[in-house]
Amino acid sequence: MSSLLHHNSINFDKKSRKHSERFSLILDELDYMTHPTENSIEYSDHSFEKLENQISDPSLYAAFINLTKREREVLNLSIVRNMKDRVIANQLGVSQQSISKTKKGALKKFREAISRREGESDG
Repeated sequence: MSSLLHHNSINFDKKSRKHSERFSLILDELDYMTHPTENSIEYSDHSFEKLENQISDPSLYAAFINLTKREREVLNLSIVRNMKDRVIANQLGVSQQSISKTKKGALKKFREAISRREGESDG
């Protein structure tokens, strides 16, 4: 009787481990396809801090405001929410390459604004 309980408990543990490995709970990424309304991009969340509220330098703020709406949105999602390009692309319904290109262009505009600002302060 005791050996039967012993073997059944071992088998139960094996099945339990196999099940937990196969169906592990992952909280890193959300499933955007099954719950599109929960994960749609909305700025109504008051805990969400926008990037323009964090920029204190007037020339950088002006450079940020001069970006297109899409560039500002991509930078907010990428920098503030720390989202990957692939996830942003899924939410916006565009390709990952498009997001990467948009972000690269926006950051280039920022670099140019910083170099202009440093050039003005030196001269």
